[in-house]
Amino acid sequence: MTMPDILINTENIFLNRGICELLSEIAKEEHIREPYSVVDYSTDILGPIDMLFTEMAAGEHYLCHPFFKKLPPHTSIFIFVATDSALQVEQLPLCLLDATFISMNSDLRRVKNQIAKRLTESTTSSCGGLEKDSRRCVKCPRLTLTKSQLYIIDAIRTGMNNQQIAQKLGISHKTIFSHKINIMKKFQIATKQELTSSHLLLLRFPQEGSVNVGIY
Repeated sequence: MTMPDILINTENIFLNRGICELLSEIAKEEHIREPYSVVDYSTDILGPIDMLFTEMAAGEHYLCHPFFKKLPPHTSIFIFVATDSALQVEQLPLCLLDATFISMNSDLRRVKNQIAKRLTESTTSSCGGLEKDSRRCVKCPRLTLTKSQLYIIDAIRTGMNNQQIAQKLGISHKTIFSHKINIMKKFQIATKQELTSSHLLLLRFPQEGSVNVGIY
């Protein structure tokens, strides 16, 4: 079997090591001579990638990620998420509809089987490396944030409380609280810490000239 090109994009060294170990085990069991070739991540130059492993914070997978549109059509995408909460599939970006979402709490055997299935498929396919059609963004159901909501999330990240944010925006602190609750429900975010983390992690796949959030 041919050697797939794999991109592991995570700052979690334990997750990175775990993925590498699983790939090595699968390669041995499936008689793949070379388990994988880990490629360097670059937002400017993106070579052929057969498999991509990354992680996302709560709610992050519902936002726009221009990076995924650049991937070759045959690329298998694995996204590790923190919880077992059911995904709102109808609100996923079009470029992530075929992605495999794996909870950090998943059984190791199940994770291994999911990766093995995609790995064996990638070693026997011979697809081209064309970018995904930009029309995939047309009528994309991804979730968006208003300018006020985006400001509120950023203010929370800097440590501002509801009263301080309200004074900055010139609205009631009760309105700020209502905005926060609506954001958390919309993106399936359970805690304030998850809300902060989601905003920070949006910068993992940066979009030139802007943040990866639709602002309307």
